[in-house]
Formats: sequence, C-alpha cells, structure tokens
Amino acid sequence: MQPDFRNHDVRTHGAARRLAPLVAFCIGFCATAQADPGDALDTGGGGIARRFDADARTALEQGHVTAAINDCDRALKLYPNYIRAHFDRGRALLAGGQNDAAILEFSTVIAAHPEYPMVYDYRGEAYLRAHKPMQAIQEFNRAMTAATGIGSRRAADVFAERSLAFEMLGQGGPALQDFQAAVADVSGDLRDYVMFDDSCYNAAVVGLLEAAITSCDESISRHSRNMDAYASRGLAELKSGLFDKAIADYTQALYYRTELATALYGRGLAKRARGDSAGAATDITAAEASEPDIANIMTRLGVRVATPSPAR
Repeated sequence: MQPDFRNHDVRTHGAARRLAPLVAFCIGFCATAQADPGDALDTGGGGIARRFDADARTALEQGHVTAAINDCDRALKLYPNYIRAHFDRGRALLAGGQNDAAILEFSTVIAAHPEYPMVYDYRGEAYLRAHKPMQAIQEFNRAMTAATGIGSRRAADVFAERSLAFEMLGQGGPALQDFQAAVADVSGDLRDYVMFDDSCYNAAVVGLLEAAITSCDESISRHSRNMDAYASRGLAELKSGLFDKAIADYTQALYYRTELATALYGRGLAKRARGDSAGAATDITAAEASEPDIANIMTRLGVRVATPSPAR
C-alpha cells in the first residue's frame, strides 16, 4: 500500500517545525498536529519500544526535543533496527537543529524503505538547513520521483522547499518557477496555508528573512489563528532585528501554545535586546524549563541577537 505523505514541520521550531506541521500543528516544527507515518515504517521493533517511540512523537508535537530524542534512544536501545524510531529520532534531531545527525538517521530509514518519499523530503530539509542546497535539491528530486499519489499539498511543500534551495544558490528563475508550482498545487485547498508555513520557517532558519516574512504574511492572511506562522515570523523578525514585531508575534504564538520553548526563548531574547531585562529573564527561564537544550537549539537555528539597548 502506498504510504501517506504527510504535511509537516519541526518544522519544530521549530522542531521544532517541522516539526508535519507540528501544529495542528510542528514547527510548526509548530502548531498543527504531526501526522503519524503509520505502518510503512513500523518495522524492526515491538513491545515497550513502540511505547517509547509513541512517547517521542507526543513530546515532539509539544516541542520537547530533548525528551523526544531520549525516548527514541530508549526504543533503539531495545531494538536497534526499529526503523520508525530512527525516523522519529531524525525528526527530533532536525527540530533541534542537529542537521548532520538527522541526515544519518534519515539515511538509515532510506536504506530500509527506499520507496518511502517522505524521508527524502526530510533529508532534503536537513541538507537545506545545513546550508547545502545542491544536496537538498537532489533529495527533493528523489522525493518527487518516489512520491506517486502523494497529493497536491505534500507536493507543494516539496516544490516550496526546493524553491528555497534554488534561492540559496542565487538561481532566481528556478526558484520562482518552483514557488509558482507550489502555489498552483495547493490552489483550492482549505489547508493551503501549510505550504506557506513550511516555506516561512525554513527560509527563516537559513536566513532568507524577507522571503520568510512574505510567506508568513501569506499564511496568516489565510488562517489568522495559525500559531506556527506567528512563531516562524517571530524567528525571522528576531534574526532581522525587528524586536518589537518579534515580541508581538511570539506573544500571539504563545496564546495558543503557552509552553512553546522556541517562542518563549525568542521573545526573551527580543525583550533583552529592547532593554527589558526582567521580562527577558522570565521568558528565558520558562523556555529552559520547557526544553533544557533550548539555548543550543536557538543557536543552531542561527539566532544572533544584539546587545541590550534601552527600551524606547
């Protein structure tokens, strides 16, 4: 049976995003619920290992990257060849910005299930976030080749991601062509904002900040309560030095997901940059309580914040 090719992701915030989207749906990787890969990858494990892996997926949906990785490690300690646990561990590593380690996990999955298109897309995303656009394009091409019958929404995500890879290479023509193909593929879909979410988050991670904000704006115009888009736009604004806007968007995201560590930490950094030391400390402490590795995750996502300045 042809496996379903889900909509993402941590993207979480990321996991983040992709964390699917992880919302739902993560970010996000995020804010739409992460789709379950189902039986296609559920091989090589059993018993309590399956429970550990299910716990990992739940943790990932909630943005708890470290907990998700630890749960996958428990599963794999019992069953080293449990492919679904390798897949979920790869997603968690990707959400945490550990791109090279994620690539290794996805490669393990591909060796066992080369027919599964979704894992090529994830490996492509890992290459993209690692600033290796040529390898990313190769993976997205493989995803398209393997992905017969995946549906227009999933295909649109792959087109949008490949568009970013071409943009990173300075190939504006192919980038525009792919983005237009992505938009065409989701035409008429009530959930078409998901494609813009993914594009926004991935663009924010790799530093295509204007493109990120444009995609987030489009997503929010289609679904004003989409937490993932607010969190992604907050990341792009934080990296752009638009601290007041970042605070506003992270606050909107946190209205829906009160413990989303990337949003809490990002808002804390923005507050610190605006001179609000007390507010920054509160947010950062809450973020660290939700996700112990959040400081390293944000660094791996490319966040750089100016030294504090007096609030205006």
